[in-house]
Amino acid sequence: GTARGHGRRDQHGPGVAKSSDGRNPVTRPTNKGAKALPQWDLSPLYEDLEGPDIQTALARLSAMIDELETWTVDHLDSPDHESESDGGGRLEGLLPRLEEAILLRGRLGTYAHCRLSTDSRDAAARRRLSEVEQLGLGLGRILRRFDQWLADHAAQLGAWGRATPSLAEYLPALWDRVDDQQWRMPLEQE
Repeated sequence: GTARGHGRRDQHGPGVAKSSDGRNPVTRPTNKGAKALPQWDLSPLYEDLEGPDIQTALARLSAMIDELETWTVDHLDSPDHESESDGGGRLEGLLPRLEEAILLRGRLGTYAHCRLSTDSRDAAARRRLSEVEQLGLGLGRILRRFDQWLADHAAQLGAWGRATPSLAEYLPALWDRVDDQQWRMPLEQE
């Protein structure tokens, strides 16, 4: 038979689903007498919700967001950096760090969501997801300011890309961000 939404059941017994890649999830008992719900093996992402690896990742994301906030204030918001010629250099300094923070936030959020997908009562997973979402709000504010700055300097973006070869891989995504900016409220009205 088929375990609804969890792959197929086989010789592993009732209540244990097999994922589509053939790996078995770890099962965890729920209420007395109730069948165990599947709990996917997420150890390739993080060992545990309270483990040192996830603690380190959360601290790293928080530090990255603080550093990006400072960088944004110093390099995008500062009138001392209004020179149109150094925009490519500013982007070159920002984009890899911004990308790393976005990917780490996504990894942490995915882990917490996957834990919750099989047990919505998992208080530790809900708490971790809340932590990640709060950090994501800070990252979102940085991205919003970056998008506004990018839209304000859209006319120079092509020249910066030509002058700074390392930006070439980012240009399509940057143009998408500029295009999306036209549908948003001005930053000062949010």
